[in-house]
Amino acid sequence: MASSRSHDASVREWQSYVDDHGIQAILKECVVQLCIAKPENPHAFLKDYFANLEKKHSSPDAQPAPIAPASTTNSENGVGAPDDGAAAPPPPAAANQRPRGRRGAVSAA
Repeated sequence: MASSRSHDASVREWQSYVDDHGIQAILKECVVQLCIAKPENPHAFLKDYFANLEKKHSSPDAQPAPIAPASTTNSENGVGAPDDGAAAPPPPAAANQRPRGRRGAVSAA
């Protein structure tokens, strides 16, 4: 039983950390931007995305909204031209799309 309680406490601690730091929202926005951009080199895109997010977060006038990466990597060699900084618009919603249910970030099992 002690192992189960310890595991449950760990899961609560992890979930609290994820909630306190807005990790779900950060990862969701990152994946959305990745899917919109569809870069040839997703690893470089993710590296740029998080580097720019860190710069934005550490600046004195940081805003809570996520930012798009400064460059895309759609060219054949995996290195893209600098982006103008504007985030791509979200994809259009389907007319008959059902609302999504709640999705959890941390699984206890």
